[in-house]
Amino acid sequence: AGLVRKVDAMFSIDAMVHVDLQYLVTYWINAAQVLKKGGRILITLADPTSEAGFQKITRDIAKFYKFQGRMCPKFEYLSIPIVKHVLESLGFTMEKLEHWAQRQGAAPRDIYLIARLDRPEKADRFLSAIQSSSGDNDPIAGLGLSGAETYGEMWDRYATKLLASGSLDDSPNLNAVFKRLFEPGDVKTWSRAIEIGGADGKYAERVLAANSKVKLSRFDVSRKFLDAAEQRLSRFKDRVSSIEIDGTKP
Repeated sequence: AGLVRKVDAMFSIDAMVHVDLQYLVTYWINAAQVLKKGGRILITLADPTSEAGFQKITRDIAKFYKFQGRMCPKFEYLSIPIVKHVLESLGFTMEKLEHWAQRQGAAPRDIYLIARLDRPEKADRFLSAIQSSSGDNDPIAGLGLSGAETYGEMWDRYATKLLASGSLDDSPNLNAVFKRLFEPGDVKTWSRAIEIGGADGKYAERVLAANSKVKLSRFDVSRKFLDAAEQRLSRFKDRVSSIEIDGTKP
């Protein structure tokens, strides 16, 4: 709109408290493109690390689940240290970054923020990086660019690229994760387990091999991942069941 480096301030008061970090970073990158050097963002955010903020999260999750049949992604990663790090990485300097609870009698739910753009070149470099071509070998390149589709169709498209890339078969890394996470979690004592979103079953295979008694139920929104996992886990088929999550209302 012809406003690049012409704007003194962008403000969103109580308008951005219900969004997650990826939306906020998009907002901040866009702000950094239009603000003058020294221009400011004024914004309020909801902080999940306070008791009152967490109570608000649970109320909103209940509301979203009731009316939309899904969980809501609000308030992810919005603690003060992360907000500060992201904005400083984009070239902003914090002038105010505090809980509103510092006012007597106020609930410690919101973060009040003033950020001044001092190094616009940092934001420009970041924008250039995310706009650059990812290349044909990037399994997630182009996700979300094909028009309307269900959640299941999106993940099927991701599964097709990832399975073709062969990048799922990193045995040394998988073995290290299994040793560090599953073995301390007493995997050999389990009788029943559920896996959510396990792709082609690379960890399920290790669980079933380590424990000859465990029965495993696997849930995924991608039919392609479930099919790939069923093939991989065929020797354990008497102990594994696969359930496809509804891709329209996951």
